[in-house]
Amino acid sequence: MKNCVKVRLISLFMYFFLLFPISSVFTEIKYELKGKVLSPRGDPLSGAIVRINLLNEYTIKTDNNGMFLWTDVKVPAFVVDAKHPDYSDCKAMVIVDPMQKEKFVLLVLNKIIELDGRISNANKEGIPKARVYLECYVGGYSSSGFGKYYQTETNEEGKYILRGLVPNHPYGLAVYAEGYVRVVTEPFIVFSEFGPNYIIRDKLSIKMEKGNKVTFQVFGPDGKPVPDAYVTVNGNNWHIASGKTDINGEVVLSDLPLGQVHIVVNTKQQYKQKEYLYKLNKDEIVKIMLEESKNE
Repeated sequence: MKNCVKVRLISLFMYFFLLFPISSVFTEIKYELKGKVLSPRGDPLSGAIVRINLLNEYTIKTDNNGMFLWTDVKVPAFVVDAKHPDYSDCKAMVIVDPMQKEKFVLLVLNKIIELDGRISNANKEGIPKARVYLECYVGGYSSSGFGKYYQTETNEEGKYILRGLVPNHPYGLAVYAEGYVRVVTEPFIVFSEFGPNYIIRDKLSIKMEKGNKVTFQVFGPDGKPVPDAYVTVNGNNWHIASGKTDINGEVVLSDLPLGQVHIVVNTKQQYKQKEYLYKLNKDEIVKIMLEESKNE
């Protein structure tokens, strides 16, 4: 009986190896990827660096015809990206048909988009080391997850430059500088004439106002100061500054604008939230009276 079982097992193994030779069982499957990198006008780009993400050994430069080729890719699905100094990066998801074991991909690089400008004060003097932030807006909402979040600092002349923006999408710019009122722009689209190497350039210069220092004093209905109250000052749909009152019920907020602002006061104690519009004057003291919260 045992001999009979052994004979059957040997017969099965022989049948298996006749159908699937040893070389095919233990040989690693390889895929071929070829492609071409083009400019926005359809011209081939030589010297572009093409890479398969997560596989560092797969990095190659395009030839004079913008072509690249790999014959030994070990995975059937991956992301390939292309870089060129005169254009913005391009990425593409590639899935190779396991039956064909080869794939052709066409990568078209977008125009580089630049935004530059100058940040200055009321005397037209450049503001150095101002922090410039740029973020893409989708459907009216800021969304850093949608694309890149850009940031830079101005140089000694107050100039800045942001490079590699996404075309045809609205942006919002925010500028911070110590001693000045924060500036936040309305959404805008970067657009200008073509420059050399198909670079789109646009300019946005900002004039900043000197910041205003305001002391907020928060009191309860009994006239006693309220510590640990959160005072928030907002502009037109954007946050300006906030802080928490000390044991004397005071908080000093700097770099505030003159004119109308939106003030919100919250506290964890037994007081109602207070929210109202207020016209700020230069270096003033703002007294805020809170009301008791009534339990229903």
